[in-house]
Amino acid sequence: MRVRLTSEDRNRIQRFKEEFNQLEQQLRRGFGRKPPLVQIVKSYAQTHRGWKHEQELLGLLNLRNDISHAEGTDRLLALPTEFAIRDVRRIRRSIAWLQAVGVRFRKKVEFVNPDTTVATVLSLVSERDYSQFPIEEQGHVKGLITENGITRWFAKRYVSGASWPDPDQTPIKALYRNEENRTAYVIVPRHQSVESAVGEFYSHPDLEAILITEGGKNVLPLLGIITRWDVLDLTRAI
Repeated sequence: MRVRLTSEDRNRIQRFKEEFNQLEQQLRRGFGRKPPLVQIVKSYAQTHRGWKHEQELLGLLNLRNDISHAEGTDRLLALPTEFAIRDVRRIRRSIAWLQAVGVRFRKKVEFVNPDTTVATVLSLVSERDYSQFPIEEQGHVKGLITENGITRWFAKRYVSGASWPDPDQTPIKALYRNEENRTAYVIVPRHQSVESAVGEFYSHPDLEAILITEGGKNVLPLLGIITRWDVLDLTRAI
């Protein structure tokens, strides 16, 4: 049938498509572009038995396809409602929390070693816009040096009246004590859910970062890193 679209209808269609495209991008992480979305949805439902949105999402997918096929015409089988847009957003949120951290937060991790100078780390902070750097020694994570940690170290020396160190001559191993640094990070396996990993930040107020390895052991390589900023970006996105 032919539908006469109002400006409100067109706006709602556009918002629905944008929300659904974000959901599809989220689902395709770990699957790539080749598999049909229907196949990905069914696979996702089989992998996550507690996820109850398969049929609902397939219905929304049909709506998206109808809209796409009618692109440039006024011939539509149905129009998305505000409820449909909210449903897409709700399903996207459920997928984000269930995804494995190794899928959602997989990235190259920049390392330093105990003898790296403070000046070098500060240069990396400026150049890479990173705020946390795992300290690597003999194939293991020795600690975590952070932008906040460097600031606190300088502040303590200033307040105590200690001599001002030369950043070019001071190795980062002088900045942290093992007992303090041990609570700055945890290591989780790549298959742990995003929801569970994010919960670590709420359970450990001093936590600066979550490091991701294959099996959750302190053995390199690191597959990714999650910071408080990543969690904030995630919650904003969903």
